[in-house]
Amino acid sequence: MMRRLSSLAILFALGGCASQAQPDVLEKIVFLGRHGIRSPTLSPQEMQHRTGHTWQAWSVAPGEMTQHGAAALAAMLQAVQRNYSASALFQGSETCQTMEQETVVWADTADHRTRQTGDVWAKEIAPGCAIKAHWATTGVDPVFNALGSQAGQIDRGVLEQEFAAGHEDIVRTGLS
Repeated sequence: MMRRLSSLAILFALGGCASQAQPDVLEKIVFLGRHGIRSPTLSPQEMQHRTGHTWQAWSVAPGEMTQHGAAALAAMLQAVQRNYSASALFQGSETCQTMEQETVVWADTADHRTRQTGDVWAKEIAPGCAIKAHWATTGVDPVFNALGSQAGQIDRGVLEQEFAAGHEDIVRTGLS
């Protein structure tokens, strides 16, 4: 039985069981990606206010993925799919059934463009299969934002010491 696990954000992985008779069998593929090309996150008016320059309007709302971005992301995923289509991960008469049951595309819930990116991943990684993208139902997903979800804690003293030590290394090597 082949096992596949994937998540997006931006983590995507496909896994398969390796036969003990075969050495060096591809078992998993891990992808980490970001959303496709998006418009600026601020409106043209806000950018003009901040910079004093006139900014053109985009075809989508601030921070949204453009049609060009979705097409570029789809093309990248089609290339990935073609590259791995010859592997055992994508072969067999039960490929779609196996992919649909055992593949998960996990997108960041932070905004529409990251969820839309998950949808593109799900559609393009296994054309013709009914893979669906998923994301957290809460406002902050600890997979993508451990600090925002309080899943991770920062010791401010340790962080400041590490920063100071890194800064000293930069000054000592003359890279400042």
